Amino acid sequence: MERAIEINLISSNSFPIVLLRQPQKSDYFSISEIRSLEERLETDFMMWLKDAQPAPGSRLSEAALARRFGVSNTAIREFLIGLSRVGFIRKEPQRSWILEG
Repeated sequence: MERAIEINLISSNSFPIVLLRQPQKSDYFSISEIRSLEERLETDFMMWLKDAQPAPGSRLSEAALARRFGVSNTAIREFLIGLSRVGFIRKEPQRSWILEG
């Protein structure tokens, strides 16, 4: 709602809410703005794997990945836990992970 008020799409001081103008194409959110954090992490991580091509057995650091993808350590840890459930990576001590391949 805040964004709609900022771009003068709806009124901010009336109830019921009043549409001030028809929405334009530029008023809509882009796909990147509406993707969930998990979806964004999955896409960014897979693109990084494709570009960097780390070898199986490579050690991955939670902190380094969090910085690379601009997310919290907790968010990257939860994402990596999900990947570990399907055997893609495995957890090692000291917040590092091993890429299984």
